[in-house]
Amino acid sequence: WVRNIWKGDYSLMRRQLSEISWETELHGETNKDWTTLSSLLKRIVYLNCPLRKKTTTNRPKWINSNLQASFKKRNRFWRRFRHTGSDAHLREYKQQRNVCKCEAAKLRRKFELNILQKSLEYPKMLYGYILSTKRIREMIPALRSADGKLETD
Repeated sequence: WVRNIWKGDYSLMRRQLSEISWETELHGETNKDWTTLSSLLKRIVYLNCPLRKKTTTNRPKWINSNLQASFKKRNRFWRRFRHTGSDAHLREYKQQRNVCKCEAAKLRRKFELNILQKSLEYPKMLYGYILSTKRIREMIPALRSADGKLETD
């Protein structure tokens, strides 16, 4: 389960944050102030954002139920061909494979065009999709101090 930040009560959160006396909470020590601020924010989010079930899927967002059914049909034809070795079953499989490929390309193109059209209003949607399609994730680089030395914990 995770917090559903989209359904959080942000007006109440702002009110709760404005009621906090920051001068008494924060004392000028960076690490302690950060832990204090972090725990305050986490508590406010905990109180004002409902829980939702975390959904994880391995399939891309542009695949719909019709395409999944088409994939199942293709796989069924492939198993039938592997079982019998018949040329007729191979032709059947190849025809269904081509249908799946065309349908998948159309759906993906349509999904990407939809994201592009919405990108002016929701730029994070575009960047999120681009990051999700990358195969290699970039690691966060090590921080360098003012004199150029690498900082480690």
